[in-house]
Amino acid sequence: MRGGQPRGICLNEVAVAARSDVVGMLASWAALVVDERAVSGPGGRNVGELAAFLATHLDWLGAHPAAQDFADEIAELAHAADNVLHPNPTLHMELGPCAEPGCDQMVSATVRAEDAHLPPQVGCSAGHVCQPHQWLLMAGQIHQAMRGHLARRSEHVA
Repeated sequence: MRGGQPRGICLNEVAVAARSDVVGMLASWAALVVDERAVSGPGGRNVGELAAFLATHLDWLGAHPAAQDFADEIAELAHAADNVLHPNPTLHMELGPCAEPGCDQMVSATVRAEDAHLPPQVGCSAGHVCQPHQWLLMAGQIHQAMRGHLARRSEHVA
């Protein structure tokens, strides 16, 4: 094709993957209901039919020992679907080891595109958070911690 618009279907691969995950998870829970309750399953494997089937058995699922897993998986899929519908690209940058005594986690800065007017979130995965007024102080601490970390690594290598 020369010039003009591309032909064919353009698919959002992230949306397709999210939909596939939704169908797979709903089908898995529907199979559990069918197996344990000895009932007929939904008419098909589309989201609407699977969701309607599970909604019919929601009280039973809520009393099932795996109810928390069901709720967690539904929440996770809803979050993934929301991210597809409302993407918010994230820039994540590792800054160095945490300067908090005894912490061996990496400090990182996270900035979301939609929240670019807000300061980045800076902290480590252990929960140590650094506020904007601490960032310059932290830069020196991170530098010192990095030097110490590299020195300890070189001792172990030697």
